[in-house]
Amino acid sequence: MTVITFGGDESWTSPRWAFARLARATSLFVQDSRDLEVLDAAVARDALSFPSLDSQRACRLARELRQGASWLREELLSHDFEDPLDETLADSLLPLALQLSRLLNEYAASGPAGRTTTGS
Repeated sequence: MTVITFGGDESWTSPRWAFARLARATSLFVQDSRDLEVLDAAVARDALSFPSLDSQRACRLARELRQGASWLREELLSHDFEDPLDETLADSLLPLALQLSRLLNEYAASGPAGRTTTGS
């Protein structure tokens, strides 16, 4: 299982294959190669922790993951579900996009400095 933590007790869990698929979709939207490195490391570690990232990187990755989740969900919904796992993944991406939107709203509310965090 892969876990994305948002802070507090909020998290999103998925099977490893689902997160890898989301990461591939998200890579289409990543602008900064260092963000892609963080995403690749998250796939390798089966975990992504937004609280451990600096606020700028966290905002970018949250936005990119939300774009990737929305794109992948639309892609999955536009085809018949030949694989039942595709339907499961599509269903799980909507709550993830909502969690990412809430996280982005938190960062926006905290002002230009964002959250005080450690890490890269």
